[in-house]
Amino acid sequence: MKPTSIGIATLTAAIGASFAAQGATVIETEPNSTPATADTVSFGDDFRGFINSFNQNELDYVLFTGVPTNTRLDVTLALIISTFFGEEVQFNLFDGTDTSSLLTTVLLENTASGLASELVTVTGTSGSLLFEITDGPSPGSAFETYTLQVAPSAVVPLPASLAFMLTGVAGLAGLRRLQRRPASLAA
Repeated sequence: MKPTSIGIATLTAAIGASFAAQGATVIETEPNSTPATADTVSFGDDFRGFINSFNQNELDYVLFTGVPTNTRLDVTLALIISTFFGEEVQFNLFDGTDTSSLLTTVLLENTASGLASELVTVTGTSGSLLFEITDGPSPGSAFETYTLQVAPSAVVPLPASLAFMLTGVAGLAGLRRLQRRPASLAA
């Protein structure tokens, strides 16, 4: 099964995206199985957690704080280590601590390379993002290590990039016209 993204998030990159640490790495602590006991991570830092799918009731909650509001953000979700191929981990992403404000759901399945990742772009309004991580819908029996990153979006919206391209083409056409001008008209 390929990773899927549903909800109001926009998929901006695909599986196998490179994963480089941004800031400090915060390691999961237990208990973090409710929004009230979520591990707290500062915006710009990375989070590394562990999901045990032998325990089918395990949930991890991670709260990123200090997140810019009304700003496009890139969220990278990555499975780093898994004990079996074909295991799935589901990531639900909420705006703030309210679990009724679902921004997106991403389902990752590890592959023969042992690494699966996905990059989604979201816009939050509350100043924090809450992740709920659980074993995927297919029953499994594995230990998965995952990493989460939240960063300012590097994506240029299509209308802006189209405007830059058209400006460049117009500039090149004008330059070519000047170069083709007869010498008697150039002065």
